[in-house]
Amino acid sequence: MPSSLSATPPSAEDKVFASSGIPIAGCEVRISQRGERRIGEIEIRSPSLFEAYVANPEATAVSRMDDGWFRTGDLGYLAEGELFVTGRLKDLIIHRGTNLYPEDIEEVVASIPGCRAGRVVAFGITSEQLGTEEVVVCVEPEPDLEDPRALAVRIRQEVALRLSLGLKDVALCEPGSLLKSTSGKPSRSGNREAYASGRLGGR
Repeated sequence: MPSSLSATPPSAEDKVFASSGIPIAGCEVRISQRGERRIGEIEIRSPSLFEAYVANPEATAVSRMDDGWFRTGDLGYLAEGELFVTGRLKDLIIHRGTNLYPEDIEEVVASIPGCRAGRVVAFGITSEQLGTEEVVVCVEPEPDLEDPRALAVRIRQEVALRLSLGLKDVALCEPGSLLKSTSGKPSRSGNREAYASGRLGGR
C-alpha cells in the first residue's frame, strides 16, 4: 500500500462532499478496511471488473489483490452505505504528519486578486532533510500584474492565515506554462515533475 495512508487519516466530518450514491448490485466497495466516515483508498470488487491493465503488468500487480479487490487510487469514505469521493491518493500531501488536500490550498490561492482562475496548482515536494513533504504552489498570474513579488507575498500570507500552512515556494509561471491533465485541469503530478526539473517559475 502507498505510504501516504500510514499517516493518521482525517475525519470525513471535517469537510463536505457530494455523495456518489450506493454501489450497484453485485459491486462491493470498501475503504482500505477503515471504519465508517474515515477517509482512505477506495477499493472495489465486482464480477464485471476488468482482469488486468493492457500491456502493464506492473500496474496490475499493484492494484489487483489476490482476493479480487481492486485498489482504485481514489480517496473517499462510506457513510450509511453511500460512497463519497474526496480526491486522488497520489495528490494527497502529507506535511508534518497531517494530510492536506491540494484542492483546499488551490481554492485559497485562486481567490486572491492577481491569480488567474483555473491556473493554480498545489503539490508536495519530499524533503529528505526534514523528513516530510513541503508544499509548493504554482500560479499563472493575470497578464497585467504589475508587482509579481507582492503577489507571491500575499499568497504566502493568505495560505498561512487561512490554512495555518507555511509554503516552501510560490512559483509565478508564464502564461500557458502550467501542464494540464486529460480532463483539462492543471496536472499536479505533471507540474510537480516540471517544477522539480526547473521548468516552472521564473517570474
